Amino acid sequence: MMKHFVFSALASLAFASLFAGSVMAGDIYGMKKSERIAGIGSLFGGDSKQPEKKGPPQHPIHDEQTFEQLTTVHTVMPFKRADLYFTMNLPRDWQTDMLPDDKATLSGRIIGDIARFSSPMIGTKRIRASVHGAYIEHEISASNWLRNYILSSGFAPEGDIITDEKNPRRASIFFVNLDNGESFYNYITAQISGNVMMMARVQVPQNLREYAKFLQKRLVDSFSLTYPKEGPIEPQRTFMMMDAAKMSLPESWENVAQNFKDMNRLSVQLHNKNATGGVDGFIQMLGVRRNRGTNLMKEIDEIKKLLDTQFNLEVTEMESSEQSVAYDRFIFNRYEVYNIESRRIGQSKQDLHLVVLGDKEWYLIIFLITMREQERLYAWARNVQTLEEIVRSIR
Repeated sequence: MMKHFVFSALASLAFASLFAGSVMAGDIYGMKKSERIAGIGSLFGGDSKQPEKKGPPQHPIHDEQTFEQLTTVHTVMPFKRADLYFTMNLPRDWQTDMLPDDKATLSGRIIGDIARFSSPMIGTKRIRASVHGAYIEHEISASNWLRNYILSSGFAPEGDIITDEKNPRRASIFFVNLDNGESFYNYITAQISGNVMMMARVQVPQNLREYAKFLQKRLVDSFSLTYPKEGPIEPQRTFMMMDAAKMSLPESWENVAQNFKDMNRLSVQLHNKNATGGVDGFIQMLGVRRNRGTNLMKEIDEIKKLLDTQFNLEVTEMESSEQSVAYDRFIFNRYEVYNIESRRIGQSKQDLHLVVLGDKEWYLIIFLITMREQERLYAWARNVQTLEEIVRSIR
């Protein structure tokens, strides 16, 4: 009796299990395929949502909208000079560490802080902004002055100089520097106002470089001089080549070998002398009155002969050819740069910058002989900018 009971119970249990299984199977096959996969996956926790991948942390000011919302414009007039009056956006929660004293003055060639600002602590670090000023002694472009400043300061530039198409007297660059053994990533802009270079810089600890990427560049780019002083950097003197041309020359360059005896052929040399009396830059200007016996190619051949016989120089190849910055008085206007080599043993390679201008009455031929950029950056930059300013001033 007990035996039959046991078998009867087992049979009932098997039937119930089979029935239940058929119901489950019927439910599963009654589902859509996607539902079945999801349901089966859920047995192993496969349908749980994957956490969204987050990008690297970023500063609260990370786009134009947050920049407008979270910064305020600071205005400062250093040393009571309107030509140095600047504006710059800074985050609202930053503190002012230093502003210029009313009695302070810019002195010599020393680059000094005019204003300093800093962020709240970010972990154990701060982001810092500063504005500096320095006197400029010679004609030089903002981009070349900034390059020389970075390299002579021992900083490591990252990338090329960034020029401003709307303002040729402004340039910017990224660079890395070490301060007390710690590495910082910097972005700086420099703008000329008269004979002063004004600079704005934001310094970021290297571990915050990506975090503050947008903020750093945008703050520096917001720096602006409200009333910058235009015109030449150096004191100028007016120079007349009879009725051929009137121009401005930097006082630091000497007039040498002026020859106006032949009123149809005028010439003068300008020398950029260094502290020991050596010539760091040489400019020669020629004015040739046009007549039936003159032509431009003949005058260019005369220049080649002059380079050969007087300077013992050989023109090797042309580097560039374009219009000069001279105003539209001239029918003909070319500015070309050539590589030249001295036949003298031990002489380094040099560059020849040649400007040829022509109107109905005169040919004006101006050439500069200078060391190359790679050899002495500052002296080269000074020479090239002086030539440009002279040509720009010709009337």
